[in-house]
Amino acid sequence: MAAAAARGVTQAEYDAAQRLQETAARIGVPLSGPEAVQEATRGATKLADLQRVVEGSQSGGQVTARFYSQRPNQVAAATSSALDAISPASPVPSTLGPRAAAVAQETLDDARRRINETTRPYYQAAEGHLIDDFEPIARDPAFQASLQRLRSDPVLGPTYRDVPDNSIAVVDAVTKDMRDRGVALGNAANPGFSNQTAGMYGAGAAEARDIARTPARGGSQAYDDALVMQEQARRQNLEPLEQGPLGRIAAARTTPAAYSEILPQQPLAGGADEIVEAIMRIRQRDADLPANLVRQNLADSFDAAGRRIATGENQSVGGRFANAVVGTPEQRVTMDAVLDAINRPGARGQLGNLFDVLRATSQRRPMGSPTEPNRMVNESLDRISVPVAMAAAPASAGSTLFGEIRDRVRLAARDRAHNQLAELFVAPDSVQRIRELGLQGAEAPWASMLSRQTTQAAATSQ
Repeated sequence: MAAAAARGVTQAEYDAAQRLQETAARIGVPLSGPEAVQEATRGATKLADLQRVVEGSQSGGQVTARFYSQRPNQVAAATSSALDAISPASPVPSTLGPRAAAVAQETLDDARRRINETTRPYYQAAEGHLIDDFEPIARDPAFQASLQRLRSDPVLGPTYRDVPDNSIAVVDAVTKDMRDRGVALGNAANPGFSNQTAGMYGAGAAEARDIARTPARGGSQAYDDALVMQEQARRQNLEPLEQGPLGRIAAARTTPAAYSEILPQQPLAGGADEIVEAIMRIRQRDADLPANLVRQNLADSFDAAGRRIATGENQSVGGRFANAVVGTPEQRVTMDAVLDAINRPGARGQLGNLFDVLRATSQRRPMGSPTEPNRMVNESLDRISVPVAMAAAPASAGSTLFGEIRDRVRLAARDRAHNQLAELFVAPDSVQRIRELGLQGAEAPWASMLSRQTTQAAATSQ
């Protein structure tokens, strides 16, 4: 029956299943033969259904129960060892998120500072230019309000005290305030919220800058060059950082908020490079911080997967954990890229082996009420045991006493079959033994048994 359930498995698939079972034994999370073969064939056999029946039986279930009772501790130990290859556990995990946010913000500030330093000479060349036709700008009430704030500001006011209102320097400073006011007033959470006023500030700032940067309207070409250069630099070098993982880490207030940007549960397809970019920039300021965040992320995910269930220890913790963190192809790609980026050479291989084994544990079928596969398997076992039962009383097939004997022999034979299958499935070399059984003959065992039963029945009737 084991051979028949694995019918169609190729030698390459058996080789892959055997390597997986050997890896599982090496990291301390032994796999049953059906789990390994199912994973290698992507669920293309009936071994998992057969194992579920065996687990639900009294004789076979005693064997598999002992095997699986050790799995939660095995998975916990193997996972802990793999996480230690990334980083030691942080004694103050709550500080990791704020620490990452501070580093990310410093990185963004540096990017802004470099852009300003690059464009500053062009602004300086334009600041002394005076706009001849200043009246269209001056009559704008939004401009006047921002100009008044600039002149009365205790910090900025002295800087522009001796600079004319129609200079590029003042217009640039005032339009910055106008844009800020427009954004603030357009936010419904602010007390002075007003879409209409926000629109006037935004439109006024755009018009004033257009005049200031257009020579034909009395503006300065140098100012236009400076604005174009800064806009390009921000678009190419700053906005991708602000809008990507680094910007979201800078806004994080908690450790989970920060580490979920490094190992997101639903990563964007093709987004691994953005995450790697964020990690590399953070590593430049705090070499161990990305690894600390990755370890904390995985440790918290494992803890969530290990929630106890009503029947006791959660034996499916490994599969749930692996499916949560590398359950999709993009999650696996992101995980590999992140492990490479945090510069922990041994961690990728160790975690890769762990995830391969843990995903295989999810091939185990949950036990439940009898299903059609259960019924079919037990009927097949009965067809194997019926000739044995008939041989126990060949001359008394019609007797009630011997009918009861025959039924007892049949059930005993089924119990022995369950036990043999259980021992086969949990054996350290289970995959190899299933392979050898498959090579012994293509004909299902119960087919020959049924043939002999028919022959015996015919002889008895004569």
